[in-house]
This record gives sequence, C-alpha cells and structure tokens, in this order.
Amino acid sequence: MTESLINEWLADYADVSPAELSTFANTLSQDNEIVRALYVLLEERNKYSELIDPVCNQLFNFYRSREVQLQRFTLQFVPTLIFIYLNALAHGDIKNCRSVETLLIGLYNLEVVSETGDSKTVSFRLPSLAMLSIYHEPSSLTHASLTESAVRHFEECNSKLVCWGPLPQIETLNAQNRLKVMTALLFIYNQQLSYIQKSALEQLCKVATKCVN
Repeated sequence: MTESLINEWLADYADVSPAELSTFANTLSQDNEIVRALYVLLEERNKYSELIDPVCNQLFNFYRSREVQLQRFTLQFVPTLIFIYLNALAHGDIKNCRSVETLLIGLYNLEVVSETGDSKTVSFRLPSLAMLSIYHEPSSLTHASLTESAVRHFEECNSKLVCWGPLPQIETLNAQNRLKVMTALLFIYNQQLSYIQKSALEQLCKVATKCVN
C-alpha cells in the first residue's frame, strides 16, 4: 500500500505542467494519506530502499519550485530527515543515508541565498519580556522605577533587530558545519510552524523524544 501510494505520487508530479503546479500544490497540501505514507517510508527506509532516492529528489524539486505550498510540504519532513541523518551518523551508517544528506544540503543551500543568488540575511525583532504576551505578564512598572535608564532600556528592547545570516553555501556536511546547517534548517522550519500539519507536529514530538532518550 505504501509503495503504490508513493509511486503514484511520484508519477503524478512528473505529469504536472507549470500551469497546473499551483493546483497540484493545493491538493497535495491536504493529502494526509501520502504524508503518512512518506513517514512510513522514512521510518522503514531499509524496506523501501529503492524509493528513497526518488522521494528525496522529489522533495528537493518541490522546494526548488518556489511554490510556497510545495515548500511547506517538504519542510514538514525536516525534523525527521535531520534525525535520520544524525542517527545514521552516530551508528556509522552514513553511507546508507546519502540521499537524505544530499537533500538536507540542497535545502540549506537554497535557503541561504536569495532568488538573485545573493547571500540572504533575515532581520527580526525579539519580543521583549517587558511586554505582555500569551505566555507571561510583565513586571508592573511603578512611577519610581521609570528612570531615564529604565525607559531607554525598555525602548532598546523593542527596537533592536537581530540578524540571521549571511551563511555560506556548502558542498558537504562535516563536524565543522553540521550544527550550523541543522540550526539553519530548524530556523526555517520554525518560521513556517503555524502552517505545518498536525501529523507533522506529532512526528516532531516523536523525533524530539527519540533524541533525548
């Protein structure tokens, strides 16, 4: 069942024209059956070893298409792909994980450059603990605490930008760049977290549990 579903999914994309890409992406984003099948394949990759290469290639093509829905489809598998790679590395089985490794490198390289080929930098503002949020209530400010330095510190916390990047493109994963690459991929994943399907979030929790056990 898993194999036939994935083969059909591979064939369907091969027949999609550029004009049909958006419709295909919208349909795929709601296809929970193929998502479950892909997770089964990744978890039992030794059983479906002949499908790993074409699946990783298709996930990369989705991301390279710049179609947002297809990019999000690929992104939902990033935590699982990272776990597979790190687990294979820890067990000295990296030679059987080359497709996953290449996919991770490809996703990273696509994200660290803009569409024009320039190094990408993302700027964002960290939320201030002095501001109310859904997670906490700020310390109450009394008139006595509103000194000039306190007000200046408050304003700085709400205006200081944090930059992500620029990051270099890479050809291989090694001990020197591995952590930076995985961190960058999870940073990108977190940016799309609110769009990730529930099933993918459940897989994220499973992967996190495996990592700490």
